[in-house]
Amino acid sequence: MERQMLTLYQYGNSVCAQKVRVTLCEKGLAWETRNVDLFRAEQYSPEYLKLNPKGLVPTLVHDGVPIIESTLICEYLEDAFPIPGLAPEDPLERARMRLWSKAVDEGLHEGVTEISFSAMFREAMKSMTEEQRQTRFRNVGDPKRRDRFMSTYALGIDSPYVAWAVAAFEKAFANLEQALEAGSEWILAGGYSLADINLAPCVARLDYLGLLEIWTAGRPATLAWWQRARARSSFKAAISGPLSADEVERMRRSGARVHERVAAIRGECVQMLKAAKPGWRRIIELLRDALGGPDGDVDELRPQQPLGVAPRIAPGVEVAAGGVLDAREHAAEIRVVVVGHVLGDGDVRPAAAGDECARAL
Repeated sequence: MERQMLTLYQYGNSVCAQKVRVTLCEKGLAWETRNVDLFRAEQYSPEYLKLNPKGLVPTLVHDGVPIIESTLICEYLEDAFPIPGLAPEDPLERARMRLWSKAVDEGLHEGVTEISFSAMFREAMKSMTEEQRQTRFRNVGDPKRRDRFMSTYALGIDSPYVAWAVAAFEKAFANLEQALEAGSEWILAGGYSLADINLAPCVARLDYLGLLEIWTAGRPATLAWWQRARARSSFKAAISGPLSADEVERMRRSGARVHERVAAIRGECVQMLKAAKPGWRRIIELLRDALGGPDGDVDELRPQQPLGVAPRIAPGVEVAAGGVLDAREHAAEIRVVVVGHVLGDGDVRPAAAGDECARAL
């Protein structure tokens, strides 16, 4: 007998929960919802951690069996309920679909989190007591995620991780425009797929924040794709429909406060792409020496001090108590490394370490 009981543990405005809801709607499946209030830390309750030891949403429970990780949940639904299909049959096209899912998981998800937190959720955390904030920081199990969380709380939109996020979206939208220029309505030539579903909630968040036009200006194929995506009934049922008018207005106001700064950071990223002056690799080498970073990947350039001893302000910069100004001394270098690492692979170089496009804070 086919298993039918589906329960989704979720937070309504979570982009990861949204893509699972879109998939459920596209499949025409019925499910029960269990809301997990992230601001009351319900994701860290003993009951929820039994379902999802990572303390993340969403979790799908299918006939009593929990499935975690939103991308894997969507693929599970495709396998368990293959009609209508949301993945191409051709193995090469299926691999292309998964590359887009990988790009969302490894870049855009964290990117939209940094932008959203700096624009909206940071203010809510400011109203917490110091003990409550430290508890929230400690509850983030992944050290790299904790670094991003603490940096974005400390510096808001001026966190180098926000620069990283803006650069990640710049790269993704450039790739999306290129993929669509062949004339396909959707990311894959075969039609609407999990590639579109995984990307859509991240784009929706930028749209609700009023920031999307920063990237879609001059990209007509991307804008047309987005208009088609948000016109689907599944988008209305899973993303726009569940949002209250207050939530929509709050996102609009929050995005307006950071619009100018995000646009400026994006302009700096584009300038980096155009500059192509020599010295990129040498700058990274010098920074690794100067900031005490490892010989490995730039992503590993992050402070190692214990939680609560000193704030994690930026990748590769260990900041003593009250040392925000110390981090600002490394502003140009941090922006060069963070943005350049996302956009480039050796062909992308900063114009100059002190140039406007290299400012971090």
